[in-house]
Amino acid sequence: MQFWYDKNEEKIEEYKHLIMLDLSKEELKELAKRDMEVEQYMKEIEKVNQDPRFREYMTKEEDQKKIYNTQMSKAFNEGEKERSIEIAKKMLDKGKEISEIIEFTNLSREEIESLQQ
Repeated sequence: MQFWYDKNEEKIEEYKHLIMLDLSKEELKELAKRDMEVEQYMKEIEKVNQDPRFREYMTKEEDQKKIYNTQMSKAFNEGEKERSIEIAKKMLDKGKEISEIIEFTNLSREEIESLQQ
């Protein structure tokens, strides 16, 4: 944003797609005067913001809850994967067949074979 406030034209051009995210409507209009892509972006944003279905679709709190749930789900899946790897290692130590390990852990053959090395 400092590039925008300093009126650094070269840096504004380079980072305009990031700068757009923090500009007010008036500032976006100013930026759009110089760039057709920005102008198209503004038109699409205005169209979406005027659509009552979009505005009523989700509150800020609902959006935050969805983000939180997504992060928790990702963390859970990563934990499950780590646990499956631990189980696969123990099964390999016990001499179990790869097909059996696949059945119990849902790991791929390649993942299990890489654990053998």
